[in-house]
Amino acid sequence: MEQFTRTRNSVLFLAVSLAAMGVGQLLLSFGRDFINAQQPIDWAHWLILIGAVGGAISISEFGHGRLGRIARSLVVIGAVGFGGMVAIDLLLWTLPAEPVLDDALSAALDAPQVAVPFLWVGPALFFIGLALVAVEWLRLSVWAAGMFIVGTVLSGVGAATGVDGI
Repeated sequence: MEQFTRTRNSVLFLAVSLAAMGVGQLLLSFGRDFINAQQPIDWAHWLILIGAVGGAISISEFGHGRLGRIARSLVVIGAVGFGGMVAIDLLLWTLPAEPVLDDALSAALDAPQVAVPFLWVGPALFFIGLALVAVEWLRLSVWAAGMFIVGTVLSGVGAATGVDGI
């Protein structure tokens, strides 16, 4: 019974964490002017960061097989990627908009050393890890695991492409 309660609490914590990420992504979809108007706190990016960290923490209860251990590692690496992305975005949010500064930041973001781990691959690994955890859930509930896999894939595609509404 204790294991069931811990698992249920972990699922609830994961759901809340992913919901925080979803709200953060929704806030981002309103555009840069909306994000800049959130002074003094950039709620969108903080919610994404809280969701990524919460997802990495809650996932420790799941995935006891080989696939689950790989999935947990991917989720943690992805959460670090989200942390880097949020740090970059918060830095951009706090700096004044000047043409020279904009050019320097654009060059940094175009550099593969920054863009690949923090904007493309890192966040994608988070969602891939979550989907792999759900694959282990298939034996418990095909319907719930299928919904979770579809949701993580759509969230990953939305985060990677920036398409509003996904």
